[in-house]
Amino acid sequence: MSLLEVQAEKKKKANKIVRFRTLLAAGFGFIPFPLLDAACILSIQLWMIRDLAKLYGILFKKQLAQSIIGSLVGNIGTVGAVKLIPGLGSLLGGGAVALSGGAATYALGKIFTQHFSQGGTLLTFDPVKSQQYFQQLYEEGKASVKELKEQEVGFQAAHNQAMASVSTLKQTNEELKSTISSLQQQLEQGKKDRKFAAAALQEKKKRRFRWLWLVFFLIVAGAASAWLYKGGYFSAANTDGVGAETTTETAASEATEAEQEPIPTEDIAAGAGEETASDTSSVETAGPTAADLDFAPGTTEASMADYMSDPDSKFPKTFTLEAVQFDEGEAGIAEEAQVQIENIALLLLNYPNAKARIFGDADQTGGKAANRQAGRNRARAIQEALEQNGITRKRISVTFLEKKAPPEGKRGVEIEIQSR
Repeated sequence: MSLLEVQAEKKKKANKIVRFRTLLAAGFGFIPFPLLDAACILSIQLWMIRDLAKLYGILFKKQLAQSIIGSLVGNIGTVGAVKLIPGLGSLLGGGAVALSGGAATYALGKIFTQHFSQGGTLLTFDPVKSQQYFQQLYEEGKASVKELKEQEVGFQAAHNQAMASVSTLKQTNEELKSTISSLQQQLEQGKKDRKFAAAALQEKKKRRFRWLWLVFFLIVAGAASAWLYKGGYFSAANTDGVGAETTTETAASEATEAEQEPIPTEDIAAGAGEETASDTSSVETAGPTAADLDFAPGTTEASMADYMSDPDSKFPKTFTLEAVQFDEGEAGIAEEAQVQIENIALLLLNYPNAKARIFGDADQTGGKAANRQAGRNRARAIQEALEQNGITRKRISVTFLEKKAPPEGKRGVEIEIQSR
């Protein structure tokens, strides 16, 4: 996509943002309380400028934007004061504030869209030089608000008609769901009946052939007995021979056992002692230590490895990654931190059931939401680096941590081992 097409697409999105906020501001103008309507309209205008700044990649400062709005728009509260007149004042004041608030929101949206599209920022915006242009856009906005309200009325009628159709479709859908549910129940019952019938038939077949197996066994046993009797296996001579042979084998077995010498009790005790000493020489660990993984002593990964290898260690346990440091507003990982991240990934690979949570230090210079998002971005950068080294994302969760910045202003990262 060319640069011109990108700019056109952004302009189209910006117009949608301005149009929607203009309608909202005009609607909130009918609130019967003069101070509340102005506060709502101001919030909508701040919301609109924030979205436009996000669209064009501009840093948004709420206090600065509020100051610019105050310098350009100063008559909404005065117009809203008409509402304080009992009776007709509420109606007249509501219409006036709706028109004025919508027009002011339209003018602000148009002037900031043009300013941001030309590379401008909130810091470079000059309210004094823009005052005359704002007034022109304000008059243009009045006509646009009236046109939008007329379109909104037509849209509302179409919306009501569509909602009626949707209601009918929902009712039809519910009836269809009920019919499908009834059919499913019938199908399930039919499956159960068929399974029961098949099981009953199988059991009937088993009972039918069970007595045939008994008859077959008796026939085979009778035939085998007749064959053995015919061969003379049941004669008295054969029976005596078997008894004598058995006696001879028993005597030979007893003689062999008598010739064997028993093992001395002292030798047995000595052997048991040696085996016990060999068993107790090894130290039990829950996994590889820092020495086993060849981690440098004193590093965070070495401390993590020794703690996780100790069977008596308790979790969760938090460690600070001293090699991972970020400048204010940055979330890129330096090359000197890659080795530590790779070592931590190796450690987690040796504990496949272990789960961890990454805490990224938040910034302290911007707004609260932006500061926290910076912390999340740093934690997510570590998560992605661990994922590239073989650790699945479901094992690592991320969040931010608000803490006072050190003197050098660097922001860090902490890792909490939640389970081993």
